[in-house]
Amino acid sequence: MEGRRLLRELWKAALSAVDPEALVAEFFRSGKLDIPGGRIGIFASGKAAAGMAAGVPRKTFHDALIVVPRESRVLPRLRRFTRFASHPDPDRASLAAANAALGFFRRFGEGDLVLALVSGGTSSLLCLPKRGVTLAEKRRRVRRAMEDGWPIQRINRLRTSLSLVKGGRRADATRAVS
Repeated sequence: MEGRRLLRELWKAALSAVDPEALVAEFFRSGKLDIPGGRIGIFASGKAAAGMAAGVPRKTFHDALIVVPRESRVLPRLRRFTRFASHPDPDRASLAAANAALGFFRRFGEGDLVLALVSGGTSSLLCLPKRGVTLAEKRRRVRRAMEDGWPIQRINRLRTSLSLVKGGRRADATRAVS
């Protein structure tokens, strides 16, 4: 096999192996998910959120919230559940999406299940700074940490320390299994 063709085939195989829609669909087909008798909510956020949400069987959920970057393509059947926000830098749409996420999680109670499908980019798409921190200040502090070469784990700890929605706080907003 010629080099270019081999590289193209390897590239296609690699993309196929990490296809978010196919992986989520495969998980649902596996039967590993114990679905309770209550309502089911699907929360998907990040650059792969549209694909992950597309992998959820149509009749599986009662409500959904999908938060994706503005340029994302979303299946027509999922558009009514979708919010678009900013990536890589959060903006006012990211604030609105974070508030929508907290509201979404609060709508579910005991006996319900919220399945959270979270991928890279969520830190920008859902941005709700803690009290006393402005969006501009949070952006500036995270950007400076990135420019200074901080490891991603440390940057994520910084993001969590400045946030009202990161570090499990979305899950804290619900009594559902999440």
